[in-house]
Order: sequence, then C-alpha cells, then structure tokens
Amino acid sequence: MLRSLELEDASLNGTKPFDESFYTVSGCLEKMEEILSNAEDEYTKNMFGPEKERYKPHVDWYNHILGALIRSNTEGTLSKAKTIFRGMEEFQNNSHDENSRSNNQGAIRPCWSSPDTVSYNTILFGLSQNPGIVQGKEAGELLQKMKENYGRSNNPSIRPDDVTYGVVMNALAQAGMAREAESILESLEEEYNDFLERSQSSDIARNDANIIVTPNNTMYNSVLNAFARSSDPNSACKAEALFSRMKTLSSTGKNPAAEPDIVSLSTVISCHSRSGTREGAERAEELLVTAVDLYSKGNAKMKPDIIVFNNVLSGWANISGSYDNEDEALDDAIPAERAETLLKRIDSFKNNQSLDINPIVQTYNIVLDCWAKSRRKGAAEKALNILRVMPSVGTPPDDCSYNSVLDAIASEMSRDADPSWIERAEELFEEMKRLRSAGKLTIKNITFHIIMNLYAKSSRIDGARKAEDLLRGMESDGVCVSDMTYNICIDACARRAFHRGNSKKAEHFLEEMISLSEKGNLHCSPKNHSFSSVINALAKSGDSDAVERAEKIMEKAEEMISPNSILYNSYLDCIVKNGGNGQTHKAESVLRKMISMRQSGRHDAQPTAFTYR
Repeated sequence: MLRSLELEDASLNGTKPFDESFYTVSGCLEKMEEILSNAEDEYTKNMFGPEKERYKPHVDWYNHILGALIRSNTEGTLSKAKTIFRGMEEFQNNSHDENSRSNNQGAIRPCWSSPDTVSYNTILFGLSQNPGIVQGKEAGELLQKMKENYGRSNNPSIRPDDVTYGVVMNALAQAGMAREAESILESLEEEYNDFLERSQSSDIARNDANIIVTPNNTMYNSVLNAFARSSDPNSACKAEALFSRMKTLSSTGKNPAAEPDIVSLSTVISCHSRSGTREGAERAEELLVTAVDLYSKGNAKMKPDIIVFNNVLSGWANISGSYDNEDEALDDAIPAERAETLLKRIDSFKNNQSLDINPIVQTYNIVLDCWAKSRRKGAAEKALNILRVMPSVGTPPDDCSYNSVLDAIASEMSRDADPSWIERAEELFEEMKRLRSAGKLTIKNITFHIIMNLYAKSSRIDGARKAEDLLRGMESDGVCVSDMTYNICIDACARRAFHRGNSKKAEHFLEEMISLSEKGNLHCSPKNHSFSSVINALAKSGDSDAVERAEKIMEKAEEMISPNSILYNSYLDCIVKNGGNGQTHKAESVLRKMISMRQSGRHDAQPTAFTYR
C-alpha cells in the first residue's frame, strides 16, 4: 500500500519514486544510512565555518539508525549497531581527528555526535534480544561504563534510567546470571532507601527525586526470571524470599512500584517446578491455588492464565520418571495422576467467564508426557484416552501429542510382550500420516525413531526389516536421516544376529553411514555406538569369519573416530565368543592397547571390569 501511495504521489508531483528495494528492511536501512552519510559530508565541509552547528549531525539521527538496526532483527545488525555506537563513544572521547577515524574503519564507524542514554539503551536492548552469558556480561560491563561516564561528567544526557537497568537485568536474566542481576537490584534498593531517608530532612534530597531510579515490578520480575533460569539449587527459596520482599515493600507503601503481579508469581512457580523435586511440584500447585484465591477476592493483578497452569503441570512432569517402581508404597498420588487431576480442574474453569482459562495443546502434551514418563502399568491406556479427548474439546493433538503416546506404548511393551501394542502403535502412525496428508500435522524424525525402536526391541522376527522400511520411508519423505536412525536399524539387526544375514545387514548399514559421511553428510557420521553395535551383531552371529570382519571394522573405527572402552570391549567380546583358543593373542593385544591409552591420558578408552571378565 505504501508503495502504491508513493507512486501516485510521485506521478502527481512529477518526482522520481524510490527504488523498490527501499521497501525492504535492508533497503530502508541503507537509505537511512545514505541520508546520514550525506548529512555528515555536509558537516565536514562546513565544520570550520560560522554555521557549523546548523550542519552538525544530531544524536537523534544516530539513535534512529541504531534503533532501526536493532529492531530489524536481521543477521549482523547488532554488530553493525555496535560499530556506530563505538564511533559515537570515540567522538565523546575527542578522538575524532581524520587520522584516527580512518585507522578504525570496520571496528568503529566515524560519527559526529556523542551517545546519550537512548544510545546506550538501544545497544543494551540489542544484547538482551540475543540471550547468552557473553551478551549478559557485555550488558553488565556497558552499564558500568555508562555509570562511570555519568559519574565523571555529571552529564544528565547519559544518566542511566529505569529503562537502562530494566534492559540490563533482562539480559542477565536471559543468561541465567542470577547473582549479577540480584546485585544490581540490591544496589538500586540501597540508593532508593538512602534517598527515602534523606528526603525526610533535606530539600536537596527531594530535588533528587528526578534522578533516583525506583526499583519497579519489571526489575524485580527480571531477577525472579534469572533465578528461574539459573542452575542454583536454592533458586526457588531465593525467588520466594524476593517475592515476599516485593509484597512487603508494596503493602507498607515503602515502594508501591514493587507490587508483585501474576508474572512475579508465575516465575516463582517456575522456579519450584524446575527444582525436580516433589516438594517443588507441591509448592508450585499451592502457589497456583493462592493466585486463584487472590484473584477471586478482587486482586486483578493476580489473574492466572494458562501459562501459569502449564508451569505447575511441568513441575509434575519433571518428576514423573522418579516414581516408576510398581511396588513402591506411596501414600500420595503419582505425579501423572496429580497432573491429570489438575488438567480436569483446568477444564472445569472453562465455564468461569471471570477466569477465562482454556487449555491449549501444550497443556495436554505436558500431561501426556507425565504418563509417558511414569513407566506405570496402564499408562499407555491413560495417554490414549487423553489423546482421544483432545479433538472433542477443540484442541486437536499435534505430533508431540502422538509421540508421547507412542513413548507410553514403548514403555508398556518393555513390560508386556502383547503384540497388540505394536499394532496400536502402527494404527497411530497411520493416523498421523493421514493427518499429514490433510495438512494438519507434521511428522519429524523423532516419530520415525520411536516406531523404529518399537520394531527393533520387539520379539518380531521381521523387526529389523520393519525398521529398515521406515528408514527408507524417511528418505523418500524427505525427513532428515541421522546416525541415530541408522543405529536403531543396526541395533535391530544385532538383536536378531542369530538369524542368517542380519550381521551382514548391520555391516551394510555401517557402510552406508561411512559413505554418506564421506560425501559430506555429517549427520550420518558413525560414532562409537554405531561401530560397537555392528561388532555386537558379529559377536552374536557365530559366523566363522566374525573376528576377521570385526577386526576390519575396528581398523575403520580407529581411522574415523576415537574408540572408547565400550567399543574395545565389544571387540574383545567378539574375539572371546568366536575366536577360539588361537585368538588369545588378539585379545591380549587389545588389552595392552587400552592400558597404553589410559597411560597416555585417554581415560575414555581405559580397561573396565568388563574388559577383564
């Protein structure tokens, strides 16, 4: 539309329209830089004249370009923005003579204005949009530089403001740098508390109100988020303590801006859910009940949404695999049962117009994951029932939903050899393919791998062939094949190596992997597991030439990878089972090699108890 209006305007006024590239992100950025460069050229021509201030580029011009670069979200724009910002810093430091400017091309873009608070905040925002420890540290260092520059110059145009601190703490939170984020918050609290004390007895302190940064809800929430993302085992306790502090500060009137909201509580819930303990899951659900109660009593800021409920469900999913012992006496319901009970509660809120809570696909998927991880008898039936309910409540399952049910079936098959389970898995897979054909579902390699593993680990004689059929189906469907895909097929052959031809089939899969790897497909490069599984197949085969074939595979493995203890032990096992008394020297030679490797620092290849067995 903008293009058509501009063309119409150009036609009426007899002007030349912009090139079509101007209407792309890169085109807009290039045009902005062209305009700025022209203005800079004009300034350099008039910088010694009486009207130099009229031509001097304004900091706002640079800030517009910095903002456009950062918000364009295209590759390399943060680095480009940094070169402009460094040029602004260089100008601020009076290092902008022609010689120094030309020597810094690339790392620094020559600029004719000093940075202000907006300039700093824009770069900091860019760092927060690219999460990582390096970016978090860089954001912290830039804040420190900004504070030092302001301290030296007392220039209000570069004073850190609430946006500055908020963005830095968000960058630290994204990187899980809780200690650093908390330290900044504590320093702000100290400055704010000092201001409150001075403001009671000093008119000068009252005038400081405009320059004091008040720690607000967003900053506290960033620190809570940092706790949630950190690896500190005490993060949940620290988050609860900070949440309590927020409530006290706001309720006493000391700092109303610190009042917690549902984001605050949801983040504390997330800390507990990620703890991986039953106590954490219990506490997360207790806090959810608190939120619902507070909202029902009129606290609009505590209105829970489906994300909060999903966080609580995730707490149960994170510990579901810890309760897989059928004989374990538990007074409490297992995590999967707790998750399903909470799901039913969420469903009951559908008719509550005030709460307006509706489960989404992820909500059901978390509960399905709980049952899949539970390893409990009957878990597959529970998961299947939930899967069948999903379409009827307006939440069609996605590939993750089906994969969780297939995982639950795989667990059921590990206890129950009933062939009907694999038939039900096949039915689900066919259902997924129909949905894919209708454009309602995608099937990724993980789904193929689950089904392939079902065949590989089943008692079916044709399990290896079925697994291979799926591998070939992945190739024809354009689904990414990897070393894991081939390893499943090799394992399927190894489990059936006593059947004629399966050991050679395993070798054939390995040869395919090596060939694909040599052609540049590194996703299929064989690793220790690949070589070890083929040798295991040879060890079980009883073939008269099994040791000789295993020896060639070991030679290839030593050429391509660094064999570990498991691989060498598989080779030893093959020698022992198929080599006879005449192969003793080969076994001893392998042992000496493993000892030598240990002595040279290769501890991953050192002899183990199995080696000497």
